[in-house]
Amino acid sequence: MNRISFLSILFSVILLSSCKEEHKGNISGKIEGLANQPIYLELLSVKSTQVIDSAFTDSEGSFGLLAPEDSLCFLELVIGKTKERIRLIKDQKELIEISATSDSIIPSYHVKGSKESALLMTLNKDLYNQRMIEQQISDEYNEAKNNGEGQEVFKALNSRYTVAKIKHEQKLKSFANENPGALSSIIALAAFDPLEESELFQNVSTNLQQTYPNTSYANHFQNLVAKEHHLLNQKAPEINLPNVDGDSLLLTENLGKFTLLEFWATWSGSYIQEIHFEKMLYKKYADQGLEIYSVCLDQDSTNWINTVKNLNLKWVNVHDESEMNTVYKDIYQLEKLPTTFLINEEGVVIDKYLRGRKLELKLIELFGY
Repeated sequence: MNRISFLSILFSVILLSSCKEEHKGNISGKIEGLANQPIYLELLSVKSTQVIDSAFTDSEGSFGLLAPEDSLCFLELVIGKTKERIRLIKDQKELIEISATSDSIIPSYHVKGSKESALLMTLNKDLYNQRMIEQQISDEYNEAKNNGEGQEVFKALNSRYTVAKIKHEQKLKSFANENPGALSSIIALAAFDPLEESELFQNVSTNLQQTYPNTSYANHFQNLVAKEHHLLNQKAPEINLPNVDGDSLLLTENLGKFTLLEFWATWSGSYIQEIHFEKMLYKKYADQGLEIYSVCLDQDSTNWINTVKNLNLKWVNVHDESEMNTVYKDIYQLEKLPTTFLINEEGVVIDKYLRGRKLELKLIELFGY
């Protein structure tokens, strides 16, 4: 699944107009060492970013900006010519104060006057530290490569990266578990698959509804979590489409087998790159009870037919010329291609978004090898 879709809910804000009031406002602070530099306040939405106020720091690095006063909103402070960014969450009448030093803005910044922004500060610093660790390992990797180091060096670097990643993910999970009603927990969860961490996502969704009832953020996140679980543990809706020979084939004709239902198109480069790996998996498990019901959404069937024949795709191949206007888009809530659903022998959807290595691991789990 696209994890980035969960991070996008952070930017679901109601844009409100505001009047600029130089050196005054509900977002103020001081950046030591940043005299007479531009500073911008951005309001973030799903589709756009809007600058809602701007100013210059004074000779001491102080500034004041005006944000919407009567709504909960996500903001981003863009600082100086380097355009370093501090993300904030402001609730209604809050007066937020920020302090930092110009030579290390993220590590040094501190927030007062907003509980949500204070929590987000902690998370932002953890994310920053992880980026620095990854950058350090990457630099060491490139240096070792240039110096012709042996495989043991690279193994050690990979091990360091894996350990750091695991520790970071544990921190993110702990943050969300400890602050399930905080909007900043949504950012922490952006690193995870909502299906693999279903309980954690559901917990945050429930608590956000209690903390921020009837707000766009809580409602949007709840809807996104629900959407990720759409059709899971339910009967897969019937599909009836023609194959290369024009014969209609039903999805339910595969009852009694595990079926990978996939929606794709020949113009989907990522899927075309994965076909050969999928062919290997199909060859391994077809005789054990795996079928693939592959729905191509090309408008013109010519490329689809040529692809099926040239690549010798032996599974069930059907075509829907409606492209993304297909009736199955809403039924299966398709947002991008390719999208996959794994269906058990009884026709029940048991998993979603399985591709590549994740698909292979799931098949190993199901078939035992």
